[in-house]
Amino acid sequence: MKLAGKMAIIAGGLVVTGGLIVGISAGIAINKYQKGELGHINKESVEMVFKADATDIEKVDIALISEDFEIKPVNGNEITIEYSDYEENPIYEAKAENNKLTFKRDTSITKINGIEDIIVELLRDNDNNQKPILISLPRTLVAEYNITSVSGSFKGESLNAKKLDIASTSGNISLDQGSASEDIDIASVSGDINLSNIESKEDIAFSTTSGNHKLSNISCAQNIELNSISGEITADSLSCRNIEVNTTSGSLNFTETSIEKKFEGNSTSGSFNVSLIGDEDDFSIELSTISGFKNLHNKDTDAPKSIEISTISGDIEIGMVH
Repeated sequence: MKLAGKMAIIAGGLVVTGGLIVGISAGIAINKYQKGELGHINKESVEMVFKADATDIEKVDIALISEDFEIKPVNGNEITIEYSDYEENPIYEAKAENNKLTFKRDTSITKINGIEDIIVELLRDNDNNQKPILISLPRTLVAEYNITSVSGSFKGESLNAKKLDIASTSGNISLDQGSASEDIDIASVSGDINLSNIESKEDIAFSTTSGNHKLSNISCAQNIELNSISGEITADSLSCRNIEVNTTSGSLNFTETSIEKKFEGNSTSGSFNVSLIGDEDDFSIELSTISGFKNLHNKDTDAPKSIEISTISGDIEIGMVH
């Protein structure tokens, strides 16, 4: 047998052996954990409260994994974070220093000694049905926000930001009443995005892969960009200079939409149902669909606004609201 073949067999054997060792170690760790024999790691969490003065805070950085969390406005000038953690080997870091509020889940492995600790970290997360983390911020706080989560859902209210970035992998994102003097960027891969009463002095970008957009009363001074692969987009009362929508198969429904210059939509099989404020004569129209239906004829005019929508198999229906 050639050397390469022998090496492949050896490597395969090592993988199988390694898998068996990990499996046996995991079983031992689970058994010890259930019997309470792992004294170096606390199984039960305790309630924690972090407090700080918001006077000099200019940035807010929140990085979590699977936890649901909520930001709510409060009167006064005190920041409060209520959460559950472990007295030994805590998994959260909360601090306010150098003009920055930080609250994050510790994802380092420096405190993990072997497969036993890894398994326990997973088990105690599953065992501990934590209530959502509550972050209370002063209504008057204006900061640059960077909020990330993997699978936990985020709910926010009355965020006043210089710049607002929110990103999640599979968690839902909900925000009511938010404003930014700069850009707003909100993204989720498979989670839904539910936003209402949002305003930016510059640009707004919302994106999902398979999650749905539900938007209400969204405005910006410049451009709104909406991106989705298969999720649906439902928007009521969008107002800005330009709107750009890109999707593959999700349906798109816009009501009472106000633009200064251009509405642009691109899709493969998604259908567009768009209600725009104004008269048909206000718009130059270019609609393109191969197998779908469109209710308006194209017209190239010197109108101050334009509609450009393209889809392969989806329908295009445009309505005007006076």
